Amino acid sequence: MISFFDERQLLHAPLRELHNGAWTPYAECPDRARGIRAALETAEPARDFGMGPIEAVHDADYLALLFGLDFLQVFVIVISPP
Repeated sequence: MISFFDERQLLHAPLRELHNGAWTPYAECPDRARGIRAALETAEPARDFGMGPIEAVHDADYLALLFGLDFLQVFVIVISPP
């Protein structure tokens, strides 16, 4: 099986996540990513294919939401709409 790993994954390190209605330590931490990478025999570097493939499968309004707002703004809007 071909495996891919991007070192930028190690930059993703939230402190906590909402799980079953309660805040818990975030499971997908950089140490877990390092452990998975170490367990792989080989891993190809991930390639950036640009926005074309993403735009081909997602509505423009949805992408504007994802790239125009940060997560906390989206979270507040979804949880408590105006």
